[in-house]
Amino acid sequence: MNLRSFCLALLLCLMPLKVFAAPDSQLGQQILQEVQTCVLGKVKPSKTPPSRPQLLAASQQCYFSVILFDKDGKQRTDAEQRTEALMAATGVSLPKHSGRGQATVALKRVSPAEKTSQVLSVPVRIAGKTRRFLLDTGASNTIIGSGIAKELHLAGFDIPASLFSEGVIGTQCSKSNLKVAAHMLPAVAVQNALVENLIGMSLPANRIPGGLSGVLGLDFLSSFDVVLDPQIPQLQLLPPSPSEATDIPLDGHSGVLTAPVVINGQNFVFALDTGADVIVVSKQVAKKLALRPTSQKTVSVLGFCGTEQVYPVALKEVTIGKNLRKNLDGLILTSSLLERLGIDGIIGQNFLTQFRQHWHFAPPTALGTVSQGSIELKPIADPK
Repeated sequence: MNLRSFCLALLLCLMPLKVFAAPDSQLGQQILQEVQTCVLGKVKPSKTPPSRPQLLAASQQCYFSVILFDKDGKQRTDAEQRTEALMAATGVSLPKHSGRGQATVALKRVSPAEKTSQVLSVPVRIAGKTRRFLLDTGASNTIIGSGIAKELHLAGFDIPASLFSEGVIGTQCSKSNLKVAAHMLPAVAVQNALVENLIGMSLPANRIPGGLSGVLGLDFLSSFDVVLDPQIPQLQLLPPSPSEATDIPLDGHSGVLTAPVVINGQNFVFALDTGADVIVVSKQVAKKLALRPTSQKTVSVLGFCGTEQVYPVALKEVTIGKNLRKNLDGLILTSSLLERLGIDGIIGQNFLTQFRQHWHFAPPTALGTVSQGSIELKPIADPK
């Protein structure tokens, strides 16, 4: 789920005694009552008011039980809509992020020594200092290292590792003492392209790939048109412009963008992720396509929550729009991450780097998420 939704839900949970006038949404009023009852039930009445940590702990639990998960413990597909209903009922909102300017910058491979790695880093300026961040359309929010948050004295609140682990690769977060926090970030800039009022998160430096300082996510990138030429490699951030009729439509899903994908003749929905090296498919997709791993031994891939086991696989044909590529490497994820996210897989750089990409984004929703977009793919090499 998008981090802004989580922050707003906590904000609403932390106001259980506030009286809101004339809610304009029956669903919002119902959810508000459930949240307030939940928080009050967890913070027992006493002579002294509950402390902020007590309220925060109760709010997090109520966020899970009322907004994020259903009675069976499964993630709600309408979690963001439920949060928006609360906004309509209460008038509470988060600061809207806004972007201006433009940029043309050179990109670098994150791991140039690894010839198979094609993920890219971009120079990002925060508080007057430029650092290198992962360019990641598969991250809904911008991430900074915990050391940067400490250096800049950023206020914030902790995010449960169990919640963070719901949306990322790796299996070690919920079993460790991982510290994840949400922060209102200072202005974030790439050259002269600048975005203010981003709500990002911080992670320990060893959780950010390639020894980078952070991750530049879709919350920043969606403020612009993004033109990505992997051949140079170069990134352009331009003022938003309308999509072209020939573009491939993209749909927002939990803070990222998905596209219709055809693999070996069958239709699926995949997220487009410049932060992933290789195409990843779910166990269900692998079963439907009768994919056989190229090795019976699993291999480890590294994500924000540590390592996770995958099976290597060969994909005969992958098509997005009219763009067909053959004989691509893929990975079968052995965990249920993709099922929890409600997508069939991830399109990584082994497909995307074969095209010059022009991304368009619709204006953000009330929660600051991207609801729609489009992408133009121009081949930069003969089909493989």
